[in-house]
Amino acid sequence: MSGLIRYGDNLVNIGSMTNQTAGDYLIRYDPINYGVVETPNSPFIGVIYIPSAYGVSMLRVRALSSDADVAEARKIQAGFKLRERRRHSRAIAPPLDLGMFRDEEFSIEKHSMYEVALRLTAKLAPFNLPYIVGDRAWVTKTLRNAGINGGRFTIPEGTNLTTAAAAANNSVQALLNTPGILLNLGNGWTMRSPQAIGKYGSFYSMRYFLASRGYLALTSEQVLYPSYTADIVLKAGQSALVEFPSRPKILPGGFWSLTAYDAQGYLVENSMNRYSLGDGANLTYPDGQLLADGDMGAFQILLQGSNTAPPLNWTSK
Repeated sequence: MSGLIRYGDNLVNIGSMTNQTAGDYLIRYDPINYGVVETPNSPFIGVIYIPSAYGVSMLRVRALSSDADVAEARKIQAGFKLRERRRHSRAIAPPLDLGMFRDEEFSIEKHSMYEVALRLTAKLAPFNLPYIVGDRAWVTKTLRNAGINGGRFTIPEGTNLTTAAAAANNSVQALLNTPGILLNLGNGWTMRSPQAIGKYGSFYSMRYFLASRGYLALTSEQVLYPSYTADIVLKAGQSALVEFPSRPKILPGGFWSLTAYDAQGYLVENSMNRYSLGDGANLTYPDGQLLADGDMGAFQILLQGSNTAPPLNWTSK
């Protein structure tokens, strides 16, 4: 289970990768501290401290492609429970009501997208302060100067939100060009620096950039996100082969996958309902041997347009 605050910082992880024990955990708000503390003399395995009123949890179970393994994973999923525990103190924030997006105040048909984003920030920011305690004063002051105060947003006099948004995006683009932010892995593959993904600290510009393209990214201790950045243009009927020199090396309990996205960053609809391939699939080497049987050299994955039927020898269950 990965725990994140609403802005996208991955502050807590429990599971096989962190050697935590299965059982009941108590989730508790703490405005100063965050993390997991084991509590051996209590009804709980441990306490998960979150420094934000609102959070997100992601539960993932690794399953192979066999029907039996998928069925077992579903049994595990059915065992996940989230129960409210009675508090004896006042609520620290109102319930997060997604119905607020139906309010005219947050309608992009009534207001610009930029104004709606700032209105949402004004409504939620008082209950989601920076987890870096030393940043809270200056971040609050910065938001106030931008027109956010007392849970409301007012456009500062003489401000053009379109121009302001363009300036913000330009500053982020300049940040991305900073040496060390993007790691060159060779052969057209790149990856964000581990310090610039998952848990951002005071790196608010980078957090904004990642949230707009890959919301809820995890820390490098949990996941690595290499991306192929070279341009590939497939014409009608053309395909591309992604060749791996060997089976990717992973830690025990880990997994790898290759996922394809369209130009807007979305998964590509296709008749096979297949969006990624990895060690959970029945991938084979050219001689037909399963990757799961051992590392026997190079193998390939076929990429092609969703409107083209793949060759039968490239498909499997």
